[in-house]
Amino acid sequence: MTRLLINGQEVVLPDGFSFSLYSENPVFNKSSDYTYDITLSLKNTTNARIYQNINRTNVVNNQIENRQAILIVDNKVHLKGTEIILDITDEDVKIQLASGNSELSFLIGSNRKLRSLDLGMAATLDGAGYPNDSKAFAIARQVKYLLQFSYPNVGHQLLPYAVSSSSEALDRYEPLGNNFVFYQLEYNAPGGTTGDRDFYPFYDPYYSGQVPQPYLCFIIDRMFSALGYKLTYSALAEHPIFKNAYIVHGIQTMEYAKMLPDWTVEDFLSKLEFQFDCVFAVDSETKNVEMLYNYKLDATNPKTSTLSVLDKYTRTTDEENRLNPQVANIGYALDSDEYYSFMNIDPEVYAQARKQTFNTLPELVELIQGSVQDDIKDIIFTNGYDEYIAYDTGEKLVPRRVNSFRPLYNNPDSTEIDQELDIIPAAMIPQYEREGQDLNREIWFQIPIAGNYTPLWNPTDTSLESEEKINLQSIIEGSESLESDTGYTKMRLAIYSGLSELYNPEPSDPIKFIYPVAYVESLCEYFEKTGLIEYYAPEGSDPFRLSNLNRDIYSLSDITDTTITYKFMFKYKPDFNIRDIFIINNKKYVCNKIEKEVTINGFSEYIAGYFFPKE
Repeated sequence: MTRLLINGQEVVLPDGFSFSLYSENPVFNKSSDYTYDITLSLKNTTNARIYQNINRTNVVNNQIENRQAILIVDNKVHLKGTEIILDITDEDVKIQLASGNSELSFLIGSNRKLRSLDLGMAATLDGAGYPNDSKAFAIARQVKYLLQFSYPNVGHQLLPYAVSSSSEALDRYEPLGNNFVFYQLEYNAPGGTTGDRDFYPFYDPYYSGQVPQPYLCFIIDRMFSALGYKLTYSALAEHPIFKNAYIVHGIQTMEYAKMLPDWTVEDFLSKLEFQFDCVFAVDSETKNVEMLYNYKLDATNPKTSTLSVLDKYTRTTDEENRLNPQVANIGYALDSDEYYSFMNIDPEVYAQARKQTFNTLPELVELIQGSVQDDIKDIIFTNGYDEYIAYDTGEKLVPRRVNSFRPLYNNPDSTEIDQELDIIPAAMIPQYEREGQDLNREIWFQIPIAGNYTPLWNPTDTSLESEEKINLQSIIEGSESLESDTGYTKMRLAIYSGLSELYNPEPSDPIKFIYPVAYVESLCEYFEKTGLIEYYAPEGSDPFRLSNLNRDIYSLSDITDTTITYKFMFKYKPDFNIRDIFIINNKKYVCNKIEKEVTINGFSEYIAGYFFPKE
């Protein structure tokens, strides 16, 4: 027997009633349990009472209050979620039912823009807690204090960013967003006291004002909260490096949502799930969400079931349906910054280059600087992990890192990219300042480049043409309007885990230079300029290299060929678990989705299952 309750009231199902109930494996889909259209008659007085306050205009405008739906089949609850009203007339109403991931995806998040969500606002720092300082000094001390923390202790940081697309090193006079200068902040303590002689970052955002850089994990958590869910576990938040990933941008706003790309919620979830080979598992009862690596799901759900099926089956092939990174060719959708041109060399150019091995970086520096450019200009030097070319600075030859963000080829039958990733490592640029007595110390560090930004204010820049300026009076009066904000279609990430001590070229004078250094590669970005070999993360970690994502995440999952789908018919089993591994005709499969026909008398005897073969 089949029963359907809407907000606790049982609707009357028509004679001959039937519909399909779909259950999908969240590893491969954005859905869990859902139905297609169900038509209910409003000529029935019970149904008419349940839907009497539903107005068709509100349905068309998607203004219906979401109501709870419970589907009971054969005395067991098979779906508990939300009713979606599609259409209503004087005679009948068409609805769908959704729960779990389906409820989140189809009802709440499918077409909603990230930038339209209420993710809250970052608080403007005002120097509270330092009453004896001037406001500028108080804010600088407040920022310095917060810079020692990372997520989840803070949701964002005021970190420096550049807006240049060149890879030339910046000097201290180049405008930066969230600018810092070195200052002996403790040495110049209020009241004339002296103390620490070390140089600390002094926050001086003259060109941008305060521009918060939010942590990725913080944004994910805020997004679910805005949608009425609670993120109770995040695999990224537990990752030793990616928990410190933050979104690099230059939009001068305190609203977190406005700092994000022009994506829908569903886009964002899909991009995260593919790039980090994870799944967002939704509990329809509690509205709790867990972000889980697929390889850990494989390890915690090892159950194997033997499934008897009818002899007749269908087999379809879709070579473009590469739903997981284990079988896909993956590349970053990198922007046109010069930095990216070096970090992802054109495959045809790469194929033409000669290859030469090296063992250590000091050895490579000596080799390149002792050579003639014409002899080595066509060589890519490799140690099996890093790759370099001989780069002419105009003054000398130096090693320059290349190809760190090259594609990952997991599809042996093709060299075409199957999936492009829009969550990309930020381009980086080295910067130096001359500090110390007589400016005799050249201190190097690195800055991420924002791909999406509000132009920085530079009082010496007269390049802004008059036609580019807005006319405030005309906009207020309505004769002109602002250009529409189309948003940005990429998300740049960098890693920040705390303040770093920089290299001091005068070791006899043990003054420290402290700076909030972010990175995308473990080796410093100024190695090519200086020959300094400094690491901001364990050597070889390099979190954004696709080969390392493959090593650390993708390769830990079992390989499932999502390009081939088998449709089998089998008898309905109440204990069927869509996450099991199934033995069918002595071969292993995983289930993509099942289709159960529901009638007034319960489930039909046979259900259809769609399966991927498993290696």
